[in-house]
Amino acid sequence: MRTDQDQPVRLADYQPPDWLVETVELDVSLHPTATRVRATLKVRPNPSAQAAAPLMLDGDGLTLRSIKLDGRPLSADSFTATPDKLSIPQPPQRACLLEIETLVDPTANTS
Repeated sequence: MRTDQDQPVRLADYQPPDWLVETVELDVSLHPTATRVRATLKVRPNPSAQAAAPLMLDGDGLTLRSIKLDGRPLSADSFTATPDKLSIPQPPQRACLLEIETLVDPTANTS
């Protein structure tokens, strides 16, 4: 959820991440109103996490164009995407390769 003012993050509120990102590769094609970003992330469950958890990534004003897990496109019912968040409720509980292609309009970024 976005607000007009940043909320403080307190050490007491910190939780270790459920997923660890080992590597990130970005391929960016700049355009004044439709910049394409292809991100390839090698992710794995955090062995310190309490239980199996969804894989959730934050964004800011993104339009999802495609998503693949280990080279296979994900069906529309296996993830939820909004301009500010991507959630995969039941990812494989092992290391995997996540490929995401998004579009962003840089001229709409007023933050």
